[in-house]
Amino acid sequence: MFTSPNSSRGPRGSAAGFSQVCTMLLLAFLLLGRPSVANAADPIRPYQLNCLTDTAWLVASGSITLGTQLVIAGNELDLRAPVSSDELNWLDRKAITALDKNASANAALISDVIVGTALSWVLIGPGVTWIQDDAKEARVDLLLYSEVVGITMALTNLVKIAVGRRRPITYLMDANEPLNSDHGLSFYSGHSAVVAAIGAAATTIAFQRHRPAWQRWLTLGLAVGLTSWVAVERVLAKKHFPTDVMVGAATGAAIGILIPALHLSD
Repeated sequence: MFTSPNSSRGPRGSAAGFSQVCTMLLLAFLLLGRPSVANAADPIRPYQLNCLTDTAWLVASGSITLGTQLVIAGNELDLRAPVSSDELNWLDRKAITALDKNASANAALISDVIVGTALSWVLIGPGVTWIQDDAKEARVDLLLYSEVVGITMALTNLVKIAVGRRRPITYLMDANEPLNSDHGLSFYSGHSAVVAAIGAAATTIAFQRHRPAWQRWLTLGLAVGLTSWVAVERVLAKKHFPTDVMVGAATGAAIGILIPALHLSD
């Protein structure tokens, strides 16, 4: 693989630049989106929580995620028998044809940075709500984001284990190269699902809390942009087929919209 002298700093430089952009956008959210004194005194309260139900969902999703991660880490899963790339659907088959075994070594790192940035919004988002509304509404948002992430990760792991689809890289490996459980977790993309879920939840909350128009549409734009970006990087990293990231993004977005909607006050 051709490697330029500065290639080792490439993803780190991209990550640093990306973090700076996110920091500036966050400052814009905090400074330009601060409510007037009148609005701050009477914040919009669109959501209603149920302590018992919400706690049950958090405990269940957390337990499922932890349990399935332990199973995956233990390398206990049997890989599904390989299929010929000719048997793949036309879209995924084209992706295999276009990929090279040694291509885009930095794509996996970039996708991890994007997911980490999205996950940081689980805390930053409620912080913004605290400033724009109050502490009570911030706690509500924290619970909503926690449920969204927990349910998304639990469902993703269950589907990955149940389906057992081989990752694209296995079609490019030599026959004598060793395989492990992770090689059978292609469907669907957890990275795409988590980023889409958080982005959809952030957008839904922004609209339902009647944030300023620029803030609502900027949130939507960032959600779509980050989800698309992480999906592309996961395909380039040979971790997922195009259909894996498409289904992951759609599932995550559905969860991100559904959870806040189910908590709307009557």
